[in-house]
Amino acid sequence: MGLPFADTQCGFKAFRRPVAQTIFQLQRIERWGFDPELLFIALKRGYKIQEVPVTWGHDERSRLSYLKDGIKMLEEIAYIRWEAFAGAYDRKVVEFTPEWPVVKG
Repeated sequence: MGLPFADTQCGFKAFRRPVAQTIFQLQRIERWGFDPELLFIALKRGYKIQEVPVTWGHDERSRLSYLKDGIKMLEEIAYIRWEAFAGAYDRKVVEFTPEWPVVKG
């Protein structure tokens, strides 16, 4: 996807509230591909993203099928590209402010 990050699948993501409200209105994927989709949308919308190191505790109960889940991830990356091409991430969203919701492109 050309994302300039070391690890897009890390479970840690933090957002400022207005950014999250914008990005999650545009999100379409709810499986493995949601991480790169969120990052893709954020970059496309011009938000600043910073990678910071975290200490990770691995859970042995976590299971991943490299073949099955890898194929699904590739499908979802293709889906993100298609949605971007179709303009899905360019649509107007409602931006919430303390005063009133405002529609912005």
